[in-house]
Amino acid sequence: MLLPLAPWPATIRLERPRLRVVLPLSPDIQLENERKPASFWWWTASVCLFLIALAGPKPQVSAVNRSGTLLVVLDSSGSMQDPLAAEGMELTADPGATRWSTASHSIGQVMDRLDALPNHRSWGTGLVLFARQANWVLPAGTSPRALIDTLGGLKPSQIPGDTSTHLGDALVVGLEAFADSKDTGLQDANRVLMLVTDGEHNAIATGEAGDFTPRQAAQMAAGLGVKLVVLRVPGTRSPFATRQAAGQLLEDLAGRTGGYLIDTPLDARATETLLLELGAPPKGLMERVWLLPWRNASTMMALACAGIALWREKCEG
Repeated sequence: MLLPLAPWPATIRLERPRLRVVLPLSPDIQLENERKPASFWWWTASVCLFLIALAGPKPQVSAVNRSGTLLVVLDSSGSMQDPLAAEGMELTADPGATRWSTASHSIGQVMDRLDALPNHRSWGTGLVLFARQANWVLPAGTSPRALIDTLGGLKPSQIPGDTSTHLGDALVVGLEAFADSKDTGLQDANRVLMLVTDGEHNAIATGEAGDFTPRQAAQMAAGLGVKLVVLRVPGTRSPFATRQAAGQLLEDLAGRTGGYLIDTPLDARATETLLLELGAPPKGLMERVWLLPWRNASTMMALACAGIALWREKCEG
């Protein structure tokens, strides 16, 4: 708003008393219209850049204004230690790859992209590990970088008897972070559960209160406005018919919440598509330009222009 007044300080300096030399008129001398000296334009540029530096906006981030929260619900059952196998019963190109390492790498790709987002579009994350029972590892609101660091030190469960997979319990535990949006401050944010698993729901129902089936948990997520995205890790331990039924179940769970299912490992295109579906597009050209240090650059340029203006005044005087 003050930018149109920028020439005013330069005009004040221009109108200050100066030493003038009077020459007698002669036919060879032609008077021209008085033009502003170069120092006037340098002073004007200096004030303009200084005002731009003072007024330059700087986006702020807070927990309430985050773009969204992504809770990772990761299968840690014993089968995740098995080698990664394709549908044709052949191992992948990397003989050391396991289902756990593939899942961890895919999650890391997504977290890296979320961590690269600017502050005004930042995302919070959280991590739940589950086999027969689910347990919180990182609370909702953790930074993506912290989740990557924590995931590197985790391993699949090696507890005897803890090899079954209870998808319903895992999803319900993840939904607890979104159950009371007024307390969490996430009511205006995108809320996503990312289920990463290699198998089917094979836990035996107990019939007790709170023992939800996967479809019941998905219906609860839909009621809370939480989207479910499933990352399926390929495996061949179970018969083909069982794997097919498990895939149909996972697709149904994601579809009930407006989400979708995608197979791992993720390539660059799949990761970008996933982020777009989450509502976390990468930085565009204009956003990259906007986030450059324009305030510091404008300040330095204003000081440089002021120095040149002083030098020009000394030369013109």
